Amino acid sequence: MKTIEDLNKEVVELYNEGKFNEAILVAEQALILAKSLHSGDHADVASSLNNLASLYRTQGLYREAEPLYQQALEMKQRLFPGDHAAVATSLNNLGLLYQFQGRYSEAEPLYNKALKMWQWMFKGDHPDVATSLNNLAGLYESQGDYSEAEPLYKKALEMWQRLFKGDHPDVATSLNNLAELYRSQGRYRDAEPLYKQALEMWQRFFKGDHPHVAISLNNLALLYDSQGRYRDAEPLYKQALEMTKRLFTGDNPDVAISLNNLAELYRSQGRYRDAEPLYKQALEMWQRLFSDDHPDLAKSLNNLASLYRSQGRYRDAEPLYRQALEMWQRLFKGDHPDVATSLNNLAELYDFQGLYPEAEPLYEQALEIYQRLFTGAHPDVLLSLNNLGLLLAAMHRPKAAFEKMHEAIEMDDRLIRLNFAFSSEQERLKSIKNSRVNFDAFLSLVSQYFSNSPEQVQKALDVVLKRKSMTAAALAAFNFAIHSQRYSHLKPEFNRLRSLQEQLYHRINNPPLPDIEKPIEVYHTRLGEYQKDIAELEQQSQQLEKELATQVPEIQLEHQTVDRRAVALELPANAVLVEYVRFDRYDFTAPEGKNWKSAEYWAFILLAEDSDAVQMISLGEAQPIDELIEKVRQVLELKTPSKQGKGNKKGTLFKKYQYNPEYPNALREKIFTPLLSILQPYQNIFIAPDFQLSLIPFGVLPVDETGQQLLRDNYQISYLSSGKDVLRWKLETDRTASESLIIANPNFDYPDPPSEETSETQDSHDNYFKPLRETEPLAKSIAKKLAIPNLYLGDEAVETLLSQTASPRILLIATHGYFEPESPSLNLTENPLDRFAVAPANNAMIRAGLAFAGANTSRQGKTLPEDAKKMGKGLLLAQDVAGIDLWENEVTILIACQTGLGDVQLGEGVFGLRRAFAVAGCKALIMSLWEVPTRVSLLLMDRFLSDVEQGLGKREALLKAQSYIRTITIQELRQFPLGCDIVDEFIDDKKVISEEFIEANPDYQLLSHPYFWGAWISQGEM
Repeated sequence: MKTIEDLNKEVVELYNEGKFNEAILVAEQALILAKSLHSGDHADVASSLNNLASLYRTQGLYREAEPLYQQALEMKQRLFPGDHAAVATSLNNLGLLYQFQGRYSEAEPLYNKALKMWQWMFKGDHPDVATSLNNLAGLYESQGDYSEAEPLYKKALEMWQRLFKGDHPDVATSLNNLAELYRSQGRYRDAEPLYKQALEMWQRFFKGDHPHVAISLNNLALLYDSQGRYRDAEPLYKQALEMTKRLFTGDNPDVAISLNNLAELYRSQGRYRDAEPLYKQALEMWQRLFSDDHPDLAKSLNNLASLYRSQGRYRDAEPLYRQALEMWQRLFKGDHPDVATSLNNLAELYDFQGLYPEAEPLYEQALEIYQRLFTGAHPDVLLSLNNLGLLLAAMHRPKAAFEKMHEAIEMDDRLIRLNFAFSSEQERLKSIKNSRVNFDAFLSLVSQYFSNSPEQVQKALDVVLKRKSMTAAALAAFNFAIHSQRYSHLKPEFNRLRSLQEQLYHRINNPPLPDIEKPIEVYHTRLGEYQKDIAELEQQSQQLEKELATQVPEIQLEHQTVDRRAVALELPANAVLVEYVRFDRYDFTAPEGKNWKSAEYWAFILLAEDSDAVQMISLGEAQPIDELIEKVRQVLELKTPSKQGKGNKKGTLFKKYQYNPEYPNALREKIFTPLLSILQPYQNIFIAPDFQLSLIPFGVLPVDETGQQLLRDNYQISYLSSGKDVLRWKLETDRTASESLIIANPNFDYPDPPSEETSETQDSHDNYFKPLRETEPLAKSIAKKLAIPNLYLGDEAVETLLSQTASPRILLIATHGYFEPESPSLNLTENPLDRFAVAPANNAMIRAGLAFAGANTSRQGKTLPEDAKKMGKGLLLAQDVAGIDLWENEVTILIACQTGLGDVQLGEGVFGLRRAFAVAGCKALIMSLWEVPTRVSLLLMDRFLSDVEQGLGKREALLKAQSYIRTITIQELRQFPLGCDIVDEFIDDKKVISEEFIEANPDYQLLSHPYFWGAWISQGEM
């Protein structure tokens, strides 16, 4: 027959294994046996009462647990008068029960009494002292008293880590609890590593199902959910729910929590049909578990009400919101986050129904509670400020609304930067997109009420300067830091990241192909393995990115002062910045669900001489402008369909090369003419475009409908991703530039000899790059003219040259550039409703690049020879460029087509080579926005570099070189070999003009169309 000691030992074992139902049966046997052996007070009876009560508490059977805990405590107090470990344990356990029931005022004195008792008995580290510290911290956290909770959680964790050097359940619990506190405060960077450590520790303890593993999965999912990382959160929520259902067959708090959390995720994604049954199951379970007030019951009422509100079912939502608020107010007499949330939610309900007088005092109460609870930047304070601001705008009180929304947007920026410190590039982009609605609403308020109010317009420009291209600025700050001496110890990890990214690229570009000799199921299996491999490599890369980010605080941009005054100081004298911005317009007075209107373009104008004289000018709806941009690009790229009908007459084809100013003039009327009254006195213009405007060279737009003069004839134009780019010009490194570097005419077919095909304007097709022999004589000429010894041609024009040569003073690369469209077949995103999810295979920084020796070999799926490892993969991806050191590079010239193209992302610029060279530190980048004839490009660049070497500024030299191409005559072209080749191309290849025309019109400007010269733009310092 088993002894009481044997039974209690078995109870503990079953509990640790998560077998609670079996444990309860054994605990009941132990209690019956103890009572049969001992008629009065006895330690075995007290322990058995306590054990059974703890199991009931774990199962959510609080009413059954309470009398047992009380009996155990009273018995122990009679058995052990004074301070005793058994009494302290019993005090702690009853306090824990009261805390779970929301009876905080009854729990606190029990916890304090237990802690004092243990501290008197154990002067040093002891598990019971650590437990008591942890539980008291949990009580304070439950009441929103985070400042009291954090030091206690930390003391408990440190004590457990000193007591237990390896894995231990108490260490895992403590890690999880501190992480929960950080998540509640919006300190996601601090929370994530602790959650992961706790989960990994629990999983090493319990190989199968266990409540602690389920709770840990659920908590990590909550963190991802809070960050908008829904794709990461959903599988964890589902695992946790399935596990708790296997563990607990009836009603249980853990099951109810898991149901609720998964429902919350679905509601956040707009999946209301999936969410409602889960919410209802959770609420019904809570109502069966707790007949009285309970925080979880109040939360369940609130969450179902929020679902109804999201569905427009306001009558169903209001009574639930009110019940939740009244319950929370009975539970928490002082400030508490749940009370503030409930006030805010009820206010939102009234707000959506246009009941503004009812909503305003509730919003204000919620905000006041949040501000008392959270002294720094916090997501709940941000939300509350924005909600009150939107309400005030709807009530036609714009000045009060501006005050709240400006405070909110500045807090939003601080939170975004904090998030940058522990996130990958993909997560940083998500963070920006998640907060885009706040940015758009703020600019909508300014544009509708304050476009002529200096103070508000100045502050709005400050917001735009901080927010535009924010992820690029963070990546550039990281790159600058990682290449400095301060972080030399991180170079091995940085190189490992680049290696992982290269593996990812190779895996993406070697997908499995169907084999007609094998069953289709075999292909599907291989395809699944392929997608799994990509997902794993992407996960490893992102994890390493995050680890590096945590070690380089510069990525938070904390020490960068970004505002209009700082930018104006760095602009050259007599210069002007035009900061374009595109945003969705928010109508503050429209009914709920109909607030968002069509997007608009606006322009901010900042003068170098006067940082306070900021102008904000409306350019109108975005869609007509974006449509015009597409038409203008067709004109510039010579893709406009001929209106002459079919035929191959030379006269008809010749008209193709005559600039039609209709669409370019219409675009100029929309995006530049509204600014003329301010810009006319200034010739030096820095343009920071947004969205589709990034794809247009403003200089080729005509001054009027005649098309005789272009904007470039009146203005010197340079491009920035954002006005804050000028602040990077003053950055100084602890390094010096290396010797200039020229790379041209790579042997794309290496190790085979170069192809004999003739190179054409077209860059590539079917994974094949055509040779660029014309670039070799130009490269030799420039190398000789500029005394550059580092010239690499043919087999020596390898990809790895850039990673091996830090910051060449001048970098010239004459090769093919490419930008591949997104591939739907590679979209590995699981959830199509997650609009922020980006398939790794479709990352624009992988789809853009430059071709080097061996590029054709690599793109055709062949392996480069073993002795060619120094050559890399034959392709330099934009992602590779973003990691190299170009911080002392004065100018990079890409004599390659489409190098300025990429994925255009709202507010974040052009993802591709354009972004890559900027974040790598390149001070000035010369690139093209469309495919241009190779020979003409070589002629233009030869002229440009000659002028740069003679001391002309880069922007001025580019303008001069473009004017040279634009005005050069047939007679002048025929004076040198390259010019003759250009003329012959028109006669032989394009069959545009006849030899007779050439002889008869020696002064004709053959290359006057912007197609030949207008694609080239300068980005950065000039």
